[in-house]
Amino acid sequence: MAYKYNPFTKKLDFNPTVTEVTTVPLSIIERGDYSGNTPPIVRPCFDWSAPTEISISSSPAGNANDIAWSPNGEYVAVVSASSPRVKIYQRSVNTFNTLADPGTLPTGSGNGISWSLDGEFLGVAHSTTPFITIYQRSNNTFTKLSDPGTLPGGNSLGVAWSPNGRFLAVGGTSSSFAIYERSGTTFTKLADPATMPAGNTNVCQFSPDGRFLAVGHSSTPFITIYDIDDITFTKVSNPDVLPSDGVLGLAWNPNSQVLSVGSDADTRLKIYNRSNTTFTKISDPATMPDFTIRKMHYDSTGKYLALSTTHDGGSSPVIYSVSGDTYTLLTDIAALGTTLLSIKFSPDTQYLAIGVGSGTTLRMYRTTADMPSGAVAGVDKVFRNGT
Repeated sequence: MAYKYNPFTKKLDFNPTVTEVTTVPLSIIERGDYSGNTPPIVRPCFDWSAPTEISISSSPAGNANDIAWSPNGEYVAVVSASSPRVKIYQRSVNTFNTLADPGTLPTGSGNGISWSLDGEFLGVAHSTTPFITIYQRSNNTFTKLSDPGTLPGGNSLGVAWSPNGRFLAVGGTSSSFAIYERSGTTFTKLADPATMPAGNTNVCQFSPDGRFLAVGHSSTPFITIYDIDDITFTKVSNPDVLPSDGVLGLAWNPNSQVLSVGSDADTRLKIYNRSNTTFTKISDPATMPDFTIRKMHYDSTGKYLALSTTHDGGSSPVIYSVSGDTYTLLTDIAALGTTLLSIKFSPDTQYLAIGVGSGTTLRMYRTTADMPSGAVAGVDKVFRNGT
């Protein structure tokens, strides 16, 4: 005997015909102050102990340098080193269909890519002027918008949207770092923060709650974190333990309480807990990555952290299972025989896209099993934003 969820009464009704129930754990990510104004996010916790690879009919040309899923998981966009430099796929169940290229393509190597949270805009950072290309999506059509009045000052390497879609951060070489404010389809560069990142800006990431912008760069202190108040970006105090080399990868966990940082030397992986504006390094995982970390990403439940690594002899994706401050390495995907450049979980946590440097440059994996039909969900853990 069992109980079955009734969507009309929103209660569990006794169902004598059901004799076996599969329990699926959930993560509930609390995004507000319990006032009811901001509903929590509920995600099933899929198992990543034995993923299955899915064939992609057409891979990007050249190195797949960065990956971005649309917020609803319908599209996955990849930027690469060779023309057309941006490739967009539409998902239908477990099939990923290639869309027609945008009418205007990015110039130079595509280095970074980011969707706005509403799925309307797609920003691409690339190596030659105008250095940033912004598309507006209408169904499956991507139309290039007019360039910002003030362009980034060099080869753009990283790009990130704020969760509310108001800001677009772009960073790159030649100490190029700019924050744009969006009004409709117009992008206006803000005044530079009082303290700018040092050296090349390799990566930038807004926290999911929109309060912070983290920037990874090539010169000391290698990581700069800004507290955002309206259009003012104020640098907070450095974390207690700094990376000792250039930061290439950043990842916030879903409730904005943890920031993971990846670099190309040193111990490579550093994980910080946040208390208000203070970032304190936690103990290293028992097993650390062996190679340079390029990109990193938490799944939307915060239960897994995935890293892409650079190693000429071929690397394995590094996936950690997360429980509190404990990060346990999973050995779930074999070495791909090439340099790993980018990695990103889908929003529903069922897929993991990996960008590599040769051969089939986009590799797609899915979790061990689909959500069972008629499953009863149980809460796995609860996150809450705040200090």
